[in-house]
Amino acid sequence: MAQVAAWFGLGTVIDVRPLAEGLMNRNWRVITPARVVAVKQVLDIGADQARRQHEVTRALHEHGLPVLAPVTGPGEVTLLEHPAGMFAVLPWADGAHRSGLSLSHSECAVLGELLGRLH
Repeated sequence: MAQVAAWFGLGTVIDVRPLAEGLMNRNWRVITPARVVAVKQVLDIGADQARRQHEVTRALHEHGLPVLAPVTGPGEVTLLEHPAGMFAVLPWADGAHRSGLSLSHSECAVLGELLGRLH
């Protein structure tokens, strides 16, 4: 994790907590002096597809949709390809991982509106 933090310019790792959520990748909450981030070890797709997803996510963020753009490393690269795996870093978003059945009718309406804007 120290190498990932260094590559993304996050500084010294103060704390690392694995996250139980995330079915396709390994995820951690990482605290550094600079910020709190989510680190994802990408396991479910290849590097080209991960980079494409990051481009799309960044574009959605720039168009005002409530998504977190990936943190960039050297050369504005969003994916660290390391012998230990592929890693991406995203800003940490406080909150709880919600399942669909835990949403109220009004929350479902807001989510539906957001998905409509996305599409």
